[in-house]
Amino acid sequence: MDARRSQAKTPSGAVAEDRSFGGARRQAEASRDIGTLKRLIGRLLSYVSQSVRSAPKRSPWRLLVPVRAMTRGEMTKDDVTKVIRALDSAKVTCWLAGGWGVDALLGRQTRRHDDVDLVIADFNDQIGVACATLEATGFHIAAKEQTALMPCIYGLEDDMHHRVDLISLDWTRLGSALGADAATADSFEPALSIGTIGGCKVDCLSLPAQRLLHSGFTLRLVDREDIGLLEGPCIGSGRPLGSARHRHRW
Repeated sequence: MDARRSQAKTPSGAVAEDRSFGGARRQAEASRDIGTLKRLIGRLLSYVSQSVRSAPKRSPWRLLVPVRAMTRGEMTKDDVTKVIRALDSAKVTCWLAGGWGVDALLGRQTRRHDDVDLVIADFNDQIGVACATLEATGFHIAAKEQTALMPCIYGLEDDMHHRVDLISLDWTRLGSALGADAATADSFEPALSIGTIGGCKVDCLSLPAQRLLHSGFTLRLVDREDIGLLEGPCIGSGRPLGSARHRHRW
């Protein structure tokens, strides 16, 4: 009798086990499907992003610029000043470069920006503090790159896809290209300036330094537009730095 009861229970137990296994398998398949869908959406967004970035000003693609900015984590003027203030509080000296550096020289925002480029003074000594400071605000190191004039670039991103590039400069090479004597810190003043973002004064690279950093690589559409602005007659309040507070040993 006990044996028959045991045999009667066995099929139902097997069915329960099959159902459990089948549920786990369906869950795994659903997870794979979701992963595949996310990858497809990511590729689509990347394609749209690149198409918008490379499109001429009058192209219909430009209508998607606001959407691209949201998916890429647009760095607004408030985001930029927040990052600069955080680094300043940590006593990390930096200068704006790239697109926001151009806008600082002009004294006005000319376009949306995916990131902010910041040249770090005394890079080897200060990069650890700079990264730790930004990590405390939600950023993490996402990439490391380099170019001829920028031996090291740390790309940091947060969960909202905001991006900050912390840059080291080959100051000797830059000073030589600017026709300066690289023997003293004062000789680098031609590479430094003061600009304006949202009515606030900010340290940034000078017009000649920005021109140099926009050379030596294949330019994107936005880079060509930045150069056009730099070559125009509308550069605003940027002027060489003169305060000893901004002078550092390189």
